Amino acid sequence: MLTFLTRVTLLTRNRSNYLETPIMKNGKRRSWTTADVRTLKSLARKKTRAGKIAKTLKRTEGATRQKAFSLGVSLDARV
Repeated sequence: MLTFLTRVTLLTRNRSNYLETPIMKNGKRRSWTTADVRTLKSLARKKTRAGKIAKTLKRTEGATRQKAFSLGVSLDARV
């Protein structure tokens, strides 16, 4: 039977390993260039899907949607 301290130690150790794993592949964030923003806006005007815009920009769909939201560009109701 595990004691309370042993369980806490195991939980803490497992959690710290989980938190240390990198989320991004290369570990670096790329800033949005003016060309990226221009491409995002032009593709959004053409009613392009968010996933396709993200693939064009070589970014995640979440990052693309977040940037569009911060710019006030709508990516809703894309089919």
